[in-house]
Amino acid sequence: MADPRAFISFDYDHNSDEKVLFAGQAKHSKTPFNIEDWSSKSHLPQSQWEKLVEEKINKCNMLIVLVGKFMASALGANKEIEFAKKNNVPIFGVYVGGA
Repeated sequence: MADPRAFISFDYDHNSDEKVLFAGQAKHSKTPFNIEDWSSKSHLPQSQWEKLVEEKINKCNMLIVLVGKFMASALGANKEIEFAKKNNVPIFGVYVGGA
């Protein structure tokens, strides 16, 4: 059986380094889930971004939220959390960046 897939949600403006470190550590350790870079690879209109991200979250078994000091203002991450809730994808948080 394949390991569960995890979507990583984070504050792009403040916690990109933590995302790279978290994903790298998970990839090179024996975590019980797979992390792939599910981020949008290009700038898209909001409606296209929302559709793409919601589809990607629905293909995952969990949403891991890297919770930094400024997460409340991270509109994209908050939208990703909404998508996970709407589609019953389990969510858990990891504090990063001194939060």
